[in-house]
Amino acid sequence: MKDYKMNIRSDFQPLPFELKRFLEFANIFETNNRERWSHLKNQEDFRDVYLLDYADKEPLERIYAIGRDLAVAMADRLRWFNYPDYCPSLTSYLNEPVFRTGWIAQLPELYEISRLAKEKMEELGGKTPWAIGQMVQLFDEQLKLLEEVARCVISLKSSELYRKEQGVLSIQPYIQILNAINRVGKTFERLPATYQDKDEESLRDHILLALSTNHEFTTLGEVFNKNGKTDILSSRHGHTEFIGECKFWHGEKAFLETINQILGYATWRNDKLAIIMFVGNLNIKQIIDKAVHSIQSHPCYSLFIDKSDETWFNYKFEKDGVEFELAVMFYHIPRT
Repeated sequence: MKDYKMNIRSDFQPLPFELKRFLEFANIFETNNRERWSHLKNQEDFRDVYLLDYADKEPLERIYAIGRDLAVAMADRLRWFNYPDYCPSLTSYLNEPVFRTGWIAQLPELYEISRLAKEKMEELGGKTPWAIGQMVQLFDEQLKLLEEVARCVISLKSSELYRKEQGVLSIQPYIQILNAINRVGKTFERLPATYQDKDEESLRDHILLALSTNHEFTTLGEVFNKNGKTDILSSRHGHTEFIGECKFWHGEKAFLETINQILGYATWRNDKLAIIMFVGNLNIKQIIDKAVHSIQSHPCYSLFIDKSDETWFNYKFEKDGVEFELAVMFYHIPRT
């Protein structure tokens, strides 16, 4: 393979900082594959994993199999932007499956694989091969690196190069964004042990990673808009298309204050809003009933539109003569 570290395609010059990072990350993944994973696999005590019962060895073997596959794939794909025959534009590169539906989108499942392996290691105690412990550590290092790749993807979508390439906005972008958030929220519920100790910011970052796969928008967190910093802001060509706020449920009063907060961020040009509510209480249905009842008491409440599913409600609010669409979405993450 041609060495592209010093020979960057001319039409991408000046090269965005994030793509330079991709080249460095690719080198790390390649070193992991050729040296670290290979070395640990050939350690004599790694073979001891095959002496374990299937139920014991399966979560440990997955660390090696998936961790090395990840290293191979990312070492290759992170360099692909430099191949015009495969990726004629930055947009086509960021639309690659690796960024939209591949490894980055699978980060929650990858963290769950790590958690199950650590759980099994603790259960086995001294029976765990030394090489497995080192592999789990390497696996986690790669997941942290994958998170950095995802952040770079988000940032690349605000680059001048990317903006120049954009075409016509798809129909109903607000619904696209809400559907993406809903998929992430249901992942939280499906893997509660992975997320139950996460704070609002960490959960929001997982949502940001998912939204970054939509190439039509630049989606960022902690962005100033009107009266303060909003948790999630999606824009296109400098125009704000969506504002979202993430909160844990802390009672009806705090919920109504969150509505005030997000309406304070909105302007007549930014009328598509969402509140993503994480519920740590055991009885989520009781919490939803309280929220649905209390929302109608808000002075800006205008109309209940519809219910997209059992935890996703759509409303209209009116403030200072401006009408806003507000989605309220609840996700159950019981706290330990």
